[in-house]
Amino acid sequence: MTARPLSAEDCRRLLAEAVVGRVAFTDRALPAIAAVPCRLDPAGDLLLTVPGGSRLAGAMHDAVVAFQVDDLAQGWTVTVVGEVRDVEPAGDDRTGGPRPAADDDAVVVALSIDVIQGQATGPLRQGLR
Repeated sequence: MTARPLSAEDCRRLLAEAVVGRVAFTDRALPAIAAVPCRLDPAGDLLLTVPGGSRLAGAMHDAVVAFQVDDLAQGWTVTVVGEVRDVEPAGDDRTGGPRPAADDDAVVVALSIDVIQGQATGPLRQGLR
């Protein structure tokens, strides 16, 4: 089956359902990828929960990163590229999504959605193009 592009609207709908994805970032001048909890903020940002004090958290400061979420069983993938604009404690009420354990020092970064693209590789459920 041939991959077909998804509309930006469909990509956002799929992002809204995602709970975990992968962020691609630069770690000591090398490409790296990490799985992180995610949530689409009503304001339009993608909120990613990252371990505080980690290399990932340090690399996310004022960086441009890529993020991908997919459901291979359903036949789709969505990729976002954007700038990490701010960092908040994970317990902040704005996040409303994935919460770390009480003893975790996780932070939530807000990733702007500057570029969004997706593709369908299989039959999509009703309501998506």
